Amino acid sequence: MLNPEAAPLYRLGSDFLFQPQRRSLERGGVTIPLPSRAFDVLAVLVAERHRAVTKEELSERVWGEVAVTQNNLNQSITALRKALGDTRQAGQFIATIPNVGYQFVAPVTLIDEPPVALPVDPIPSRPRVVLPPRALAICGLLAVAAGLGAWRWHGARTSSLAVIPFVNLQQDDNFDWLSPSLARFCAAAMPGGSTVNALPAELPRQLPSTAEIRALAAQAHAHHALVGAFSVPARGQILLRITLHDTSGEPAGPGVEATGPLNDFPALAAGLLRQLGAANRDAPDSQTARYTAIQQYSQGLTAWRVGDLPAALPSFRKGLFFNPNDPLLLSGLGAVLGELGHVAEPALLHERALQLAAALPPDQKLLVEARHLASRGDWPRAIEAFRSLWLRAPDRLEAALELAAAQFRARQASEARQTIETTSHLIAGFASDPRVLLLRARLEGHFGNMEQVRTLAAKAADNAHQRALPQVEARARMLQSGATQNLGRLAEAAQLREQVKASCATLEDTACLSAAWRVQGNAELSQHPTQAAAAYRTALRMSRLTGNPTEQAHVLNGVATAMLQDGQPAQAEKAFRDLLHFDLNALGLSADGVSIALAEALYQQGRFSEAANLAADALRHSEAAAQKEPAAKAALVLARTRQAEKNTSAVAALYEKALSLFAAVGNPELTKEALVYYARFLVERRQLERAQSALQQAASYATPLHAALYQEADAELRQARHRRHSTSASASPD
Repeated sequence: MLNPEAAPLYRLGSDFLFQPQRRSLERGGVTIPLPSRAFDVLAVLVAERHRAVTKEELSERVWGEVAVTQNNLNQSITALRKALGDTRQAGQFIATIPNVGYQFVAPVTLIDEPPVALPVDPIPSRPRVVLPPRALAICGLLAVAAGLGAWRWHGARTSSLAVIPFVNLQQDDNFDWLSPSLARFCAAAMPGGSTVNALPAELPRQLPSTAEIRALAAQAHAHHALVGAFSVPARGQILLRITLHDTSGEPAGPGVEATGPLNDFPALAAGLLRQLGAANRDAPDSQTARYTAIQQYSQGLTAWRVGDLPAALPSFRKGLFFNPNDPLLLSGLGAVLGELGHVAEPALLHERALQLAAALPPDQKLLVEARHLASRGDWPRAIEAFRSLWLRAPDRLEAALELAAAQFRARQASEARQTIETTSHLIAGFASDPRVLLLRARLEGHFGNMEQVRTLAAKAADNAHQRALPQVEARARMLQSGATQNLGRLAEAAQLREQVKASCATLEDTACLSAAWRVQGNAELSQHPTQAAAAYRTALRMSRLTGNPTEQAHVLNGVATAMLQDGQPAQAEKAFRDLLHFDLNALGLSADGVSIALAEALYQQGRFSEAANLAADALRHSEAAAQKEPAAKAALVLARTRQAEKNTSAVAALYEKALSLFAAVGNPELTKEALVYYARFLVERRQLERAQSALQQAASYATPLHAALYQEADAELRQARHRRHSTSASASPD
């Protein structure tokens, strides 16, 4: 029998109820979602409300020894003010004390027992659903009466609950995304639930020890810890196990497990959570649960419509706890996760939503179908469905955004531009919406307009900041940093990247973090391949948590390329071979390009025959597809390989083909590299004048790349000339 200490309840101002130990903030019976660190900041400010708390003290008490920037605290304060309906200028709840920090200034009243929540004005429900007055009253009371504020574990009321990332017992990193996803679903469903160690350095591959559970629960200031594990024993199936532990780290009771369809994992997890709460009398009846699910859907939809993704996610997840078979909740959660860059989980959610959508009204069913088609990459049919929905409601912002986003992902950039332009005339403020500006910036990137990308992304970030939309802001800053890097403003780009990484870490946004570290790897690659490889590895770990094969493939390509440049051809070979398991052409990468890079890795290991075969195949494919740059790269690798094999009959022709193709595509770096290798070949053939001419051409390219290679070739030419001179001198008569 669990018996946690009672959790104090505070009234903040006149409307808000705050329970620090349960990590619960409510208004009118409705739970207000907050990031985990924001809860901690609020708890400190309320506890120290009689004085100003310095920024340094807040950082130390909330983050401890974890290294954070001022931006992390700023984002938590912004999230709190938004949740409380406050602003920096008003300072009705949280006042900024210049040169000191912050102080909680609203009235705070300690309440012995939480009052029963009264019904509140309902948030507009999902389309075509009208709730009777009795149902609305049930929804208002349910937050306290049926589980959101008073869920019982074995008959005892809990305080805070630490949910540890689920352990992947499958040992297959293709399912790593389930680890944080299952944890966040459970945390959203349970009162006072929060994930701990959400972004571990390495994902757990075995169940945590008693000491580890005790430490993680203490880290979250929680009275209980939820430990879960999963495996995928057969295709399309999942086995889930969940156990509740107390603060000692020991199990508080027997664990529960269930097996079912992989795409039905929310229903399986919800069922296991109910089994852990042994008192069936506390579970809501089916009608009450359904109405609560509708209310949570409405809250999530309202948050999503204004771009508040952190608020939308827990609402949709909590709704699925009460009704895991609601197709609109499944589709809504999948759409938000898809907007955040996740792939594997949205695909399963959309698949399950479509299976349950038969009874929906036509427009809602078409929306579920459109999202399912998009998750499968069936862009022609998805765009047709999204366009039908947009034409029926052209003044609905999310309809226009989903259509334009689908067109962009299908590489129909001009059509996406037209959708945005048309909608801008129909919806006031559409053009200034940060999500629209961000999409416009991405479209300009498709057309190669880096200055426009930078300008639009910066404007999107500024607008998102004004509207307290941190995830949109972080993504816009990331795009701004990439464009700034491409424009050669390296110091500014580096500063933006650090800001983005800090923001994404605070938000626990794995897709954002993966992209930010990938962008850093790209920036480091040419000059610092060791640092680039480390950045790419971090990005790879994050990308596996999103289940996004496109991101994983691009990051893995970065890892392999960095290792190759760093003189680690064996490790590069392994990464390139792993990369060939992806459907590369469908993910925006060239299979021939990867084969050419793999051939280079084999060449550097002295495996010339294997390298020549790969390069020759890639050259044939590239020439057949009229792809000049891959063909040039393949010809260059093949020339060097034949040269190393002493099979010199066609080497000169291969070098000349590579040079001709590189010149045609206008790539100065690769042209310079090819000229230097050609010069070394000519030195070897004792054609020193032609070698000198090739090196002079290479020197005319003002690029710092391949400087060491150039110096080696120049030294070889000098030595060859010296030998010729010495030979001529010794052969001359006295």
